[in-house]
Amino acid sequence: MSKVSHTVSPRRVPAPPDLTCRPMQFEDLKQILEIENASFPTPWTRTMFLGEMNNSRSILRVVSTRQRMIGYLALIRVLDEIHLTSIAIHPDFRRLGIGTSLLLAVLAEMEREGAKILYLEVREGNTHAISFYRNLNMALAGVRPGYYQDTGENALLLWGDIPAIISTYSPEIYGKPGDGV
Repeated sequence: MSKVSHTVSPRRVPAPPDLTCRPMQFEDLKQILEIENASFPTPWTRTMFLGEMNNSRSILRVVSTRQRMIGYLALIRVLDEIHLTSIAIHPDFRRLGIGTSLLLAVLAEMEREGAKILYLEVREGNTHAISFYRNLNMALAGVRPGYYQDTGENALLLWGDIPAIISTYSPEIYGKPGDGV
């Protein structure tokens, strides 16, 4: 397990000081599903998470304290590309820099293993997520019309250069990405 550096925002409570980042385990699924259900209009199911956990190309990480799960991310690695398939932080701990720190730590790990490009889809109407990714210097690559089957909403396809994303944030604020991951 490794420490995840974080910053404190004036919103809600300060981020817990004892955050760790580690691979997702089967025992985490109950708490992960709670975060998933609180985060998305069409949440992943337990079966979907189990499928990802059994996929050799999938990388799943959680951020937690000793007492509770705070968030997770899921990605798929193909050669030098990373496809971020999901990231969520418990509603009580959003806007504290935890999601950014988790993503930067995992991207630093993937960069050390040769990954160069990150891409993802985001709902066209999800302005908070779009802002989050734009702050990471991600750019619009295209639009996937009607991508989300539950609403028919378009997906924005975003991409970014992993070294540029990692260099986006000051180590004084977020810590050095990937420390101890």
